[in-house]
Amino acid sequence: ENQEGQQKDLSLSNELETISSVMFLNKFRISVVKHNIAIHKVDAIVHLTNEKFDCSTGLSKTLIETGGPDLQESIDRLRKSRHSIKEDVVIQSSPGKLSCSAVFHAKWTKSDRQEETVLKKIILAALSLANEQLFTSIAIPVFMLGESSTWIMVKAIKEYCEKSRKSDANLTDIRLVSTDDASIKTMKKAVKQILEPEGKHSKMPAVMKLAFKREKKNLPANPALEPQQEASRLPSDSKVQPDTAVPEINLDNSNDLFLKCDGLKVILVKGNIGEQKVK
Repeated sequence: ENQEGQQKDLSLSNELETISSVMFLNKFRISVVKHNIAIHKVDAIVHLTNEKFDCSTGLSKTLIETGGPDLQESIDRLRKSRHSIKEDVVIQSSPGKLSCSAVFHAKWTKSDRQEETVLKKIILAALSLANEQLFTSIAIPVFMLGESSTWIMVKAIKEYCEKSRKSDANLTDIRLVSTDDASIKTMKKAVKQILEPEGKHSKMPAVMKLAFKREKKNLPANPALEPQQEASRLPSDSKVQPDTAVPEINLDNSNDLFLKCDGLKVILVKGNIGEQKVK
């Protein structure tokens, strides 16, 4: 059952710690957070429970104890109608006393043969519903999913972000929350491998990529030249002053930090920017 092995002794994890955070597509922040999700301040919380809506153990029990009678009543109603609720359906309820605006409930059995399809649909449905409700943040609990299910969850998040990148998406803050160190480690790895390649360096200008390339190779800087020598080696159309000139650029040398695009020349100069003179 999903409840087994879930977050334990949540009372010891009231201090929030952001383990990792990725800005995906320059718009969506996906974070792995160590915290008690029952007291986590966020717009919406995802509650994955078993097919019987048995909330007597694990995270479900903690949510009910913190949420109080209103949340308990909402879950009781769901339990009574559980046979008519499909596994990939997300149902919104009042949060009770939880520090959020809504709770999104869904039933999911990890041993289900359609595990990948169902979990993916649940996560996508929860993210879409939060966006439709004009929520800006959502917390998804991370428990003993295993590496396969973890990747499914992160890939679903990636799909939501890619579909929403060109729209005015409201939901841009997605948090993966747990108190279990093993689960956090697995989730951190999945987020890095699935989302980081499209993260902070993907849209980096070419000239900056060249700079990182040079730094990585630890190449020595060009030797300093005397002002007159520098001036004599400048291109004829250069507007750089003699005392701020740079050595002659060889376009065939991939190690030169130089970019020419649509008539624009960009040169990285090592020096004090306060001493630079331009026209």
